[in-house]
Parts: sequence; structure tokens; C-alpha cells
Amino acid sequence: MAQLSTLNYQDVKMIELDKKLKNNLDMILKMHGFTSFAFNVWVSLIAPLIVGYYITLYFNALEGQDPKERVANFLSQEAIPIVSIFLVHLLVSWWLFKQSKMSHTGHEFDKLKNKIVETEAELQQQKEKQNFVDYSIILMDIVTDLLKNNPKIDNQALYDNVLSSLNLFREELFKFGGEAKYNFVIYEYDAGSNKLKIKSRILDDRLQPQGRDWDIGVGHVGISFANKRCMICHDAAKSTELPMNESDAANYSSFISTPIVRPLLPDQSEPQPYGVLVVTSSAPNQFIAGLHDDFLRNLCDTLSIVITSNQEAENES
Repeated sequence: MAQLSTLNYQDVKMIELDKKLKNNLDMILKMHGFTSFAFNVWVSLIAPLIVGYYITLYFNALEGQDPKERVANFLSQEAIPIVSIFLVHLLVSWWLFKQSKMSHTGHEFDKLKNKIVETEAELQQQKEKQNFVDYSIILMDIVTDLLKNNPKIDNQALYDNVLSSLNLFREELFKFGGEAKYNFVIYEYDAGSNKLKIKSRILDDRLQPQGRDWDIGVGHVGISFANKRCMICHDAAKSTELPMNESDAANYSSFISTPIVRPLLPDQSEPQPYGVLVVTSSAPNQFIAGLHDDFLRNLCDTLSIVITSNQEAENES
């Protein structure tokens, strides 16, 4: 009962239906085995004896005087038993045929059950995607309200508030929970050192911050910055492009790096990004392509607009 209490109503009904079907199949298989045995005995032993008996009677009727009358007497006396035996033979054959068809019901049920499981999994995925969309809209609304209420917000406050909002909804957006250790970081490009440096960070209490800077084109942060595109690594331990030591691979097993891309220049060329927004997890396969990357790109576009506005305001002053 303790196990059943953790299952939903549909699962319980499916288990009950499965048990009933298996019991029915056991009975059908036993009946099928019995009828198969009886039919084989009938075909190989009883039927030949009966056929031989009536053939003997028929040929005996042909012997002696007035064979026509003797055959007529034979048919009048034995017609009903012969027809009855023939009908019994047809009935047994039909019954065996029906039993063989019924024995495939279990396979059909397994196919149906697998289809139901697949459909439920698809519905669950759609539900999770919709839930993600709902919370991503909530987070974007929070960021929008922040900008409306603080039109002169500086970059540092912007970074801190955005990471705080991501951390607030980390379970709803990224499924962080349990053993997975999270890490949210914003790197900003420093022209003086030509490196990407940490400007804001929120991480799991179980992680020890490294505080590393990244060269352009080095590591997932530097590569994302140099290529101006989002990068997802599902399992760093299996990556050949981004070699890591054992400690890093254990704490930063999967990650997604999204550049904060600047607007195009007047000549339509692409300048270097402002920086990179990074989310990492100690668990592999934490991030979903086509879902998390699109969301973070939109968020980084918002950051880019605000940073650009701040720079223009500084230049004017």
C-alpha cells in the first residue's frame, strides 16, 4: 500500500488492468493448450479410427446381393452420425483458430500500454515547457519592472539583480535541486587586460569560487565570447573541445554560456560583446538546447540594451 500511495490514479488502474489481462491470458493459454492437445488426439487417433470404421462399413455394404439397397440402408442409418462427426471436426477447428487469435491480445495490450506511456511522457514534456515559458515571462517582467523603476541603474546593480532573479527561479527554470550544484556568473570584457573578468556571481554554498579570468577564445567562456554565440556543454567529462581537470568536471559538469552581444555598428559590423552570462551545474544534461539558450539570449539582449544606454549616457555627460 505504501508503494501504491506514491502512484497516480492512472498508474494504479493500468497495473490492475495489466494483472487482470495476465490472468485472462493464463486461462486462455491453458484452454488453448488443452484444445490443441485434444485436437491433435482427435486428428491423429480418433478421427482416423472413425473414418476407417465407416469406410469399412461402406465397403461391406457394397458386397453381397443387392448392393444398392445395402448402401441405401447404410446411408439412412449412418448419415446422422457421419454429419455430426463432420460438424464436430469443423467446430473444433474453428475453436482452435479463435484461440490462436486470442493469444495475441497480450502483445496488443503491451503496444497500447507503451503508446500510453509515450503519450504521457510527451504531455509531461509539453507541461514542463509551458511551465518554463511561464516563469521565463515572470523573470523578464521582473527585469523590465526593475529598469522602469530604476532608469539610471548602473551595470553592477543590473548584473546583481539579474543573477538574483535567476537564482530565485533556478528550480523552475533550470530544474536545480537535490544534488545539483548551481553557479550563475556574469563576465565582463576588460579592455586593459584583454580578459573576461567576473563582475557578479551567485553560486551554491557547496562550491568554492575560483575567481578565474578567461582569455578570449579560451574555455567555454572565452569561446562563446569570441564566436558571439551561445554554447551548451551537456557533459564536460565527455567533451574533447573543453578539457577539464577532475575537480572542475565534477563541479561544472554541464554549462551554458551566452554572450552579451553589442548592437551592430553604423557600418553593420559586429563589435566584441560586452561579456558573457554563464550558468553551470554539477549534474550533466542540466540544460536543454532550443529552450534555455533562447531564453538566455533574450535576457542578454535586454542586458545589452541597458548597458548600451548607460554607455551613451556616460559619453554625453
